[in-house]
Amino acid sequence: MKSFLKVIVLFLIFMVIAYSSPLINREDSTALFKSYDAKQGNLKMKVDSKETPIKYNEEKSIAQYIGKPFSLIEKKYGKPNRMYATPYEYDNYVYNKGQEGYLIVGVKADKVVRFYVAGNEIPVSPFTIDMPSDQVINRFDLQTEIMVESPIGKYQLSLAEDDLYSRPLLKVSKGIYAQLTMDATTHKLFSVSFMDSETLVKMRPYESVYDGDIYEPPKFSDKQWVNMNRGMSLDVEELTNLYREKEGLNPLKLDKNLTTEAELHSKDMYENEFFNHESPDRGDLTTRLAHLNKNNVDEQENLAANYVDGIATFGAWLNSPNHLQKIRTEKANIMGVGGYRFYLTQIIVEEEQE
Repeated sequence: MKSFLKVIVLFLIFMVIAYSSPLINREDSTALFKSYDAKQGNLKMKVDSKETPIKYNEEKSIAQYIGKPFSLIEKKYGKPNRMYATPYEYDNYVYNKGQEGYLIVGVKADKVVRFYVAGNEIPVSPFTIDMPSDQVINRFDLQTEIMVESPIGKYQLSLAEDDLYSRPLLKVSKGIYAQLTMDATTHKLFSVSFMDSETLVKMRPYESVYDGDIYEPPKFSDKQWVNMNRGMSLDVEELTNLYREKEGLNPLKLDKNLTTEAELHSKDMYENEFFNHESPDRGDLTTRLAHLNKNNVDEQENLAANYVDGIATFGAWLNSPNHLQKIRTEKANIMGVGGYRFYLTQIIVEEEQE
């Protein structure tokens, strides 16, 4: 009876947060999934039952390949569609098979350090894609404080209440964690990200306190950033169409001119230190697109800043009704996605058909 009441209470909280929380509805960069700065402190929290690994059949989960050679993944799934470097010292190999299996494999020194899965045919035990949120709440002990011992230090991660119902974090086995992304509209599990402890603390996806020396990310050249931003932008483009396909909507064609405009707006926001749809120098979206001389019936724009990557950006939009409404624009047919550093712009347009 107590377990049943717990499920009901937590699910009602999830519903309230999904539709009412100003954090989820906010248009600014302080919303969900941003990268946090870690604070140094004394970690007194003991590793207890709340961090006990989940019991599950590892042979039925792609998580079993964390720490193993990437060649095993290539043998199982073939050659990836594309690859790009990330700001976290590992490379992403992307397999895009749509609903059958959207898979991103993070690889460092030929070893798998992360998986991101948003397709139905890839095993993600102990979870399943499209698992109802109430089942997630019922089956797993969601916690707001998680201690992570990694090769680069010990971190205590703190999840806000809204994190628990939009992107909970669980320890699935020794040194391996799972971050879940929930869909606030369908109340189902959209994607699962498995990662090792080092990758988790490097990304800093939650508020954290650390013990020891803090990890300092490397410096990158402008050319390196261009390649990383293009990779993350393509993730957003592909996930947008994956979501639209699941919802029975037509895919959006990637438009080169819109992508260029998206990149310019992201760079403008970064260099001029603002976060808004209207640029002080270049105007609003309609003004910025006027020179393309296209007969656009409708124009929409999503913005993001300071999120850990393109995956996290899309996850945040998935839990924001305002952003998701734009992604779900029924008659839209083209889009552009462009990033600069950790700023990202998505332009969605319904172009008049001849």
